[in-house]
Amino acid sequence: MFSRSGCKGGVQGSMLPLQLVIFLFILSGCCSKSWTKFSGMQPPDQSYRTGSDGGYDVYIWNCLNNRRVAIYKFTASFTCREPERQTTECGGVTPIEVELKDAIKRKVPDSLNWPAVSN
Repeated sequence: MFSRSGCKGGVQGSMLPLQLVIFLFILSGCCSKSWTKFSGMQPPDQSYRTGSDGGYDVYIWNCLNNRRVAIYKFTASFTCREPERQTTECGGVTPIEVELKDAIKRKVPDSLNWPAVSN
């Protein structure tokens, strides 16, 4: 229904921007930090980031408790995925490493360096 000014209005029309803001907020800040989801681990032997606008942050332990461990998380401008963990035998290669073998790798930003665990 149109108001006297000729514009569609009312509560429903004004809720769209609020819903959009809430949706974007949910998408942008819901993912766990890798070290929060997989807590208690010392800093990795190596770490890297792929992509520029979207990519993976990857943390690798060469041999932790007799396993090679890779923890990784995909992030992009307005989305992210929860961190995941893969393991294989020490000296092996995890599936995420195989998937990213040809990707350009760069340093993980300082704000995303794995924190040291205090004993």
